[in-house]
Amino acid sequence: MNKNYYEGIPVVPLRGLVVFPYTYVSFDVGRDMSVAAIEAASNNGGTIFLVAQKDQKLSEITKDNLFSTGCVCRIKNIVKLPGETIQVTVCGLFRAVVDGFSQEEPFFAANVIAYDDEKMNSDEAEAMRPIISKKFREYLLGANQLRLTHLKISKNSAAGYYSTFRGFLNIAYREKMIKENVNDFLEKIETDDVRKEFLTSEELKKLAATPCDIPVLKRASLFSCLTGLRISDILNLAWDDIQLAPDLGYCVRIRIQKTDTETML
Repeated sequence: MNKNYYEGIPVVPLRGLVVFPYTYVSFDVGRDMSVAAIEAASNNGGTIFLVAQKDQKLSEITKDNLFSTGCVCRIKNIVKLPGETIQVTVCGLFRAVVDGFSQEEPFFAANVIAYDDEKMNSDEAEAMRPIISKKFREYLLGANQLRLTHLKISKNSAAGYYSTFRGFLNIAYREKMIKENVNDFLEKIETDDVRKEFLTSEELKKLAATPCDIPVLKRASLFSCLTGLRISDILNLAWDDIQLAPDLGYCVRIRIQKTDTETML
């Protein structure tokens, strides 16, 4: 395992996102300190350190709110979005551990030890890949939710995660990163049919006309019905999410927690 030491590398804290080596990830950046870190990194070779923050609900954070392990990445593309937001595409390079912060203003900069994981090309490693992949399938079928840790993830969620994992195995085989297509030895997770309940337009009108002792509760319910947002996304809404739309009107631009995808309302 080779070690590389980086001094004063710009740091971007991530909320609800973890970047891994050898993967491409796009995400939006809106906080002033994060935008400043992106600009500093892009002007100095494009190397940046991405690390998750411990509480994703916090907007103002200190170095103590950051995990110690993250990923050293290379910035591949930057796109300016409406408002002060930018979209950044990065390629993960190495796992890294913080060895102290060199500054906290106007953005975080840290000294990090980046680990270049050795690639396993031996016959033994090739034989282990199907076994590990099957174990991952077993893990998903019995895993607990991250937020409601007393509950198991649904079978359909497990099927989605495993499908994504198998997709990466296909890419690895196509790019000749592994010698054989591990998917030939794996069984997919079958999904269950789900009946989704929803309100009709008449029921929604009746709900709007029904008196409620707590007005904000009624407005929140109607807002959820009309936007389709989950309670977790509504609770995370901030004024910064309201932005000027291309047609000069206003829109809500957010990242859905469950799917980690961006949407505009």
